[in-house]
Amino acid sequence: MNDKILIYVKSLFKDAPRTQRISEIEEELLSNLNDKYNDLVASGKSEADAYETVVASVGNIDSLIAEEDNFVEDYKKKQKEKKLIGTFSSSFWLLTTIVYFLVSFLFSSWEYSWIIFVIAAALNSVFVSIITKKVQVGSIIWLSAVVLYLILSFTTEKWEITWLVFLAAAALQQILRLVKLWRE
Repeated sequence: MNDKILIYVKSLFKDAPRTQRISEIEEELLSNLNDKYNDLVASGKSEADAYETVVASVGNIDSLIAEEDNFVEDYKKKQKEKKLIGTFSSSFWLLTTIVYFLVSFLFSSWEYSWIIFVIAAALNSVFVSIITKKVQVGSIIWLSAVVLYLILSFTTEKWEITWLVFLAAAALQQILRLVKLWRE
């Protein structure tokens, strides 16, 4: 009769996604049902009655499978998103490097063209926020830092001091992370 229980449990999970978690749930359910069946038979119930009681006790597992299926879909979506971000970032930095060399060679402005990388870093974080459809506080902080740095540097021409804007931005970002962790 344990084979019959095995077939029943397999039929419950036949359309479920093949994940480790589903396999664990399936094995646990099978073990519990076999234990319950053996207990019922040992207490004097017939094999047929014990089987019917065990099967009736299972109930509906569709919500459990659907929950796992949603997890799998979310995981696949996040993996696809990571690939897209990786592809975008690689292309973006290659393009940034090409622009840097073009500007530097064409305008002989090596002393200022490094700013392209600072701007590119801020833009990259904004683009990643757009791809993920999540506004990230870090993106806003770094974009603001770059804008503030450029404004301060070009207006005051104190390049040796204005870079401290980036230290302040890093500190602000860490403080906000700590506040978020503390709230959770």
